Order: sequence, then C-alpha cells, then structure tokens
Amino acid sequence: VMRHLEATGPERRLRDHFHQVVESFLPEELRMSIREEMWVPRLMSLGLIREIASWSDLFVGQLAQLVQEELYASHAVVFKHGDVASAAYQIFDGSVVIMALAFDEPHMHPAPLTSGMWLGE
Repeated sequence: VMRHLEATGPERRLRDHFHQVVESFLPEELRMSIREEMWVPRLMSLGLIREIASWSDLFVGQLAQLVQEELYASHAVVFKHGDVASAAYQIFDGSVVIMALAFDEPHMHPAPLTSGMWLGE
C-alpha cells in the first residue's frame, strides 16, 4: 500500500486539487460540460458504448458524469479473475500486463495492453 501511495502521490494530489476547485467554485452546468468534454471522446472509443449511444442522444453525456479517474502504481493488481465486473478501464498512459494463474503457475497474456485500449473483468 505504501509503495502504491508513494508512486501515485503527486498525481493524486494534483487530481484531487483539480476536483476540489471544480466542485467548489464552478456552477453545476459548467461542471457537467467539463465532464462531457473530458470523457465523451474517450467513452466513445469503446464499441459497446458507441452502440448504446446510437439508441439515445443523452446516454454518453450522462455516463460522462459518472466517470472516475483511477491511478495505479506499477505492478498493482487492478482486479482478479472471477471478480464481479463493476467497471471498464481505459488505459491513459503506460501499459497493462494480464497475468493468470493456471495450475498455480503464472501465465502472461501474449501482448500488453497499451494507451487507449480498454479492459475489464
């Protein structure tokens, strides 16, 4: 836990400060517009979301209001095989290696996932 906090601390503080300023000083309508501008293009890069967006003009804008940015340190476990799916993750920066245990031996996915790609349990 300490390694994770040390590795992501500066970025977390910057993100938290940004959220504090936005939530404290900007009107709700402007906050909603900022969230849409930040997240709609990224959300639309996932085919499933693009498909659902074709059914409703409001869907992606409303979904953008719920998006949360997560920071993970190198070698962090994001989720484990069998976990209930509760989120989809888009990689902003860096890469993700998928590892699985088979017969108590770790096996890596053939290629890492990189910036712009999506993953989820």
